[in-house]
Amino acid sequence: MARIDSLFIRIALIYILAGMVFGIWMGIGQSFEYTPVHAHINLAGFALMTLFGLIHRGWPDLRRSRLAAWHFWAYNVSVLIFVIGIYLVHTDPALEPIVIVGSLLVLLSTLLFAVLFYRGAD
Repeated sequence: MARIDSLFIRIALIYILAGMVFGIWMGIGQSFEYTPVHAHINLAGFALMTLFGLIHRGWPDLRRSRLAAWHFWAYNVSVLIFVIGIYLVHTDPALEPIVIVGSLLVLLSTLLFAVLFYRGAD
């Protein structure tokens, strides 16, 4: 993926804006039970995606690997499942398996990035 660095950072910017708006909404309503959702939007959505984008920018050879595209899509889908799952579990604790699946997918997609980096970084 030739522009994977920019794509990661563009999506990260959407997450940070969403996280900020969500945090402001929580503050206005004095409704802080969703703090874990807010934190994971900012951490998994913004911070890690920004790091992935910057690492791809710093090591451009990584972009040429087919694993790069797999990592990009796997991570993006898994973060959505994870964050939505955290939100839903506050409405119905029986939905906890969504969080578990999402967190495991985040872990696996991050492991995929580690494999990509160790195989392709100089």
